[in-house]
Amino acid sequence: MEQTCDGSLNRLRTEAKLEWPETSSAFDDMSFPADKTSLMWSFAGKTQRKMERHYNNINHWMRPSEIESSPNLWGTKGIRPAAIVQGKLDDCWFLAAISGIAEWPDRLQKIFNGVQSYPSNGQFQLNFFSQGEKFPVTIDDKLPVRNTGGSLINTGRSTNGAWWGPLAEKAAAKFYGRYENMYWGFQCEAFHVLTGMPTTYQFHSSFSVDQLWE
Repeated sequence: MEQTCDGSLNRLRTEAKLEWPETSSAFDDMSFPADKTSLMWSFAGKTQRKMERHYNNINHWMRPSEIESSPNLWGTKGIRPAAIVQGKLDDCWFLAAISGIAEWPDRLQKIFNGVQSYPSNGQFQLNFFSQGEKFPVTIDDKLPVRNTGGSLINTGRSTNGAWWGPLAEKAAAKFYGRYENMYWGFQCEAFHVLTGMPTTYQFHSSFSVDQLWE
């Protein structure tokens, strides 16, 4: 794959035409492999130097089923905005947006293509958007961990056992090309990617207190 944002979208356009085989065995997404190419690319720069501190020694990826016996997609208390547990990646802009969407559980389930429970083969399809175009993003459930003990380096499982946070983050990383590309952003962009709806943002400094509350 061409290591650019356009290259990432072209990969997704190609995959959208595929008929993924139904399998009971563990699904492996070979186009977004469990290695460092999915964490960061080889470009030099300030962002990469910071990411290298987090990812340089990451050589293990694990499935939630390897960390616990029966992973729960939505958690024992159902879909809750508080399920997000941010990790080392500075992608709060994306996590805050999808946490806000979780205020309406049916909308979050729509992003997850209507899935109700954790699939045994670890295959997920999430629906994202770019400039009005819908992109189905298919992933496996392998997640980068600090060690074989299963400590996630990025967004973690919630205290109620929900795994949708780290899985949505992984799908977004594939959408953007790799995890490193999610370093910093704007919530308005994330809301568009997650809903396909037009978004905008305003700087508080441009308004008086009364105008902000109108």
